[in-house]
Amino acid sequence: MRDYFQRLAPQWDSLHPPEAQAEAIALGLGYLQGGWQGKTLVDIGCGTGVLLPQLLKGLGAGRLWAIDFAEQMIAVAQSKCVDARLRFVCADALSWQPEGRIDGVLCYNGFPHFPREKALETFASWLEPGGFFLCWHGASRPHINNIHRQADPTVSLHTVAKAHHICTLAQHFGFCTLASIDNTQHWLVLLQKENTAQTPPQHLSP
Repeated sequence: MRDYFQRLAPQWDSLHPPEAQAEAIALGLGYLQGGWQGKTLVDIGCGTGVLLPQLLKGLGAGRLWAIDFAEQMIAVAQSKCVDARLRFVCADALSWQPEGRIDGVLCYNGFPHFPREKALETFASWLEPGGFFLCWHGASRPHINNIHRQADPTVSLHTVAKAHHICTLAQHFGFCTLASIDNTQHWLVLLQKENTAQTPPQHLSP
């Protein structure tokens, strides 16, 4: 899968223009109500850095980690965004360990490419109690899934699950749901880390 995104990196912004995603990005970040000033955030699967300008704008004296496993994606993002508060990491996000506490994890248009239970377990382990995980897409679940089905076999089976399934699964890793959308235009889940995790289930169907 890494090679697939490596190949696409040079043309990614032409295929997915940042300006065309501005409304969807604003929708997702709007649920945070500007509440990330001074926080330490992680942008998971940052790609070419489409979220970074908006996150930095409201970050204040906080810190931002941008993680992607494709060097070419990171290279494009670095060419567009330079800031002392921002650190890029080229790594498998689920094998990475943050330095110190994390207040928020964000994943825009990337969650289908991660094993759901492992991702939720990992992000929960990073977050302080009260920290958030915001995951969303720039289109509806059926639309994203249709795109993936017609794409390279590497990602053709990477589907967006129903939002309520993600929310139910997340409870087993110590999250509560603050917001969820799963309609004909958008898909979004906003979770908050609580204090007590339950035993994870064996399987939840999408």
